[in-house]
Parts: sequence; C-alpha cells; structure tokens
Amino acid sequence: MANKDTWNKWIKSSLILSCLLIAFVKSEYYWKQIIGLVPLIFKIIVVLFAIAVITMLIISSIRIYKESGKLNLRMFIPVMVYFFGLAFSFADPFSFNAESFQSRVVLKGHYKALINSGIITFRENGNVEFEGEGFLGYTFFYKGKWTHNLDTINTIFNDEVSIPWGNQLILYEEDKLLLPIDTVAESKQFPGFLLDDGFIDSEYFQRSEILSRI
Repeated sequence: MANKDTWNKWIKSSLILSCLLIAFVKSEYYWKQIIGLVPLIFKIIVVLFAIAVITMLIISSIRIYKESGKLNLRMFIPVMVYFFGLAFSFADPFSFNAESFQSRVVLKGHYKALINSGIITFRENGNVEFEGEGFLGYTFFYKGKWTHNLDTINTIFNDEVSIPWGNQLILYEEDKLLLPIDTVAESKQFPGFLLDDGFIDSEYFQRSEILSRI
C-alpha cells in the first residue's frame, strides 16, 4: 500500500502533467504563428501529452481500485486532476484559450487545395490574419489590416508578403463565399474562401446593388 508521501508525489505529478497539457493546448494561437515545422512539432507534443495524461488517468484509477479497502480523499485527487486536464483542454464548453483575449472575429473563411490550405480571419479592431499549411505540414502566418466598402474587402499585410488574392476580395454573404477580384474576372489562380458558419457578422457587410444583380 502506498504511503502518504507517495500519494503526494503522484498528486504533484498529476498537477504538472495536466498543467503542461492545458498550457500547450490553450496557447495554440501563439505557437501556430511560428513559420515552418514548429507548429507541427507542437501538435505532436500535444498528442504525446494527451496520451500520457490518459495513461496516468487509467493507472491512477487502478491504484484507487487496489486501495479500495482504505480510501481517502487524497487518493482521488490525481484522477480528478487528470480528468480536469483532459476536459479543460479538449471539451471546454466556453472555448477559453489565448485567442479569447483577441478582438472579436467578424468574418472567417477557409480554402483547401491539393497540397495546401489556409484560414483567413477578420477581427473587429481591423486586424486580419492569414494562416496556411503547405507541403509536409510547413506552415506560414501573416498579419495585417483590413477595411471594407460595402462588400469589397481590402487587405494589407505586414512585411509586404505576396498574397495570392491580390489584397482585394468580394463578399458573397448569401453564397458564403469570399472571392478575389481576379476570380470574378474569370481568373483561376486562386479558388477563394468558403465562409465558416457562425463567423459572419452581417452588421459589418452589405451587398452592393451592382453585385446583387450579377
């Protein structure tokens, strides 16, 4: 039978492991901004921590079963900590994370091509973010500013990065599409973005008379 000191060590281990898992999961908004393969490495780390927490949750439950003759509150703490760590990391009903401290999202879209994909996010404070993933998980992240005139959106990104849509997009709210001007002009260089449900703030956008007749 494990003594008090042993149980205290198991409690400390559960706190450290669970806190590390929560920290990695909830800070995704920041580590996904690192260009290259680092975000992929972080995702692997999250998976490994999750497996470790699940394994220790099972082991801790077995320990309680073996000590069923002399149960006390201390024995249940590791199980509760591991369970909370998993629940708060992956089943948080409030979706609380580092991005919760950013400006509200008023528009969000995504695209997926053969070997790459991307997500564009427009925030209420005028910031725009574009995160993409290419071959073998190589990632890139750009920040900039955006403005709009009716349903025409202009984007200007930092560091003068090359953007495939030419910095100007048109919002088709009814069709849930965000298309480059070039695409409207029958250019097929960039497919455009499909808008995500729940991330379209109609108060910010109005369809113009010209585009509504197209």
